[in-house]
Amino acid sequence: MNTRQKQLLHGCRYLNPIKENDMSELKPCPRCGTKAYLSRDVVDGFYFGWSAGCPRYCHYDGIHGTTIDTAEEDCYAVHGANSKEEAIEIWNNRVEHLKELDQQKGCKKIFEEIQKNQLI
Repeated sequence: MNTRQKQLLHGCRYLNPIKENDMSELKPCPRCGTKAYLSRDVVDGFYFGWSAGCPRYCHYDGIHGTTIDTAEEDCYAVHGANSKEEAIEIWNNRVEHLKELDQQKGCKKIFEEIQKNQLI
């Protein structure tokens, strides 16, 4: 598999590798605990900003509990930030919001039980 094929993710979005020290500032996904990603969005050579979030996240994935109708602020990824610093800040704030949202819904207890029984 060549580099371009490795970078291909979610259709036509390419993930450009980011230095590890930039990634250490990102909080992990509040739902599944996966290390968050940070990428510069480039499609066909055009720059579309920065993204951050859970690399396992997609609508209807059975883990994150979102659908196509889920509000942007309740999704487990951030897209279109103007800088990597802005993407990191938005993602880290989103993590706190999502933790609060999960507590309101009681999802954390349900998810912990699923993990404990290894149903995922």
